[in-house]
Formats: sequence, C-alpha cells, structure tokens
Amino acid sequence: MQITPTGSALVARAAALIPLMDEDVVAGLTTPERQTLLALLTKLGALLDLTPGIHPAMRAGYQGRRPTTP
Repeated sequence: MQITPTGSALVARAAALIPLMDEDVVAGLTTPERQTLLALLTKLGALLDLTPGIHPAMRAGYQGRRPTTP
C-alpha cells in the first residue's frame, strides 16, 4: 500500500498545523501549568501503556481500553 501524492500533501499540511493547534490549546496556561499538564498527560499515557507519537487506534489489537478508577 502506498500513499498518493495528494495524501502525502494532506499529511504534510496537517503536520504543519499541529504545533499551532497545540499552542492554541495551552494559550491560557502559564509555563508551570503547561509543565504540569505535560507531566500528567505523560503519566496517563504510561498508565495506558501508550506508545509516544502513535495514536492508540493505530496500534495492532487496540480495542478501546479505559483506565480503572483508583
């Protein structure tokens, strides 16, 4: 399977927008708040055994796991 030139261009456009969207999401947070958010999201990712940089639905065998409440 191969991505088409049109698909490749779309992926490039989307990738260029990600940093801008990230900045919009955290625009109202201070630097320490952003650091706390990142730490908490990193912890959640580890608890869910997520691989950084890979959307969970793209992993083989993913079936919509939800964490249990402590």
